[in-house]
Amino acid sequence: MQESTQDRVAVSRTYIAGQPVRRREVRNMTVYEIISIFIGILALLMSFGSLVVTFLAFLDKRNKKK
Repeated sequence: MQESTQDRVAVSRTYIAGQPVRRREVRNMTVYEIISIFIGILALLMSFGSLVVTFLAFLDKRNKKK
C-alpha cells in the first residue's frame, strides 16, 4: 500500500482488465468530528433562518410605510 501525501488516506492499487485502478480506504470518523459537523450544519441553518426573518421584517416595515 502507498500512502497519499496530500490527505493521508491509504491508497491501494488494483488492476482490472490490465488497467490500474486507484481505490481509497477511508477511515472512520471520530465522535468529535461528527459532532463538529452537526454543530456546523445547525449554525448554517440558524444563520439562514435569521437572514429570512430579517428580510421578512424589512419587507413588513417597508409595506407599513406605504
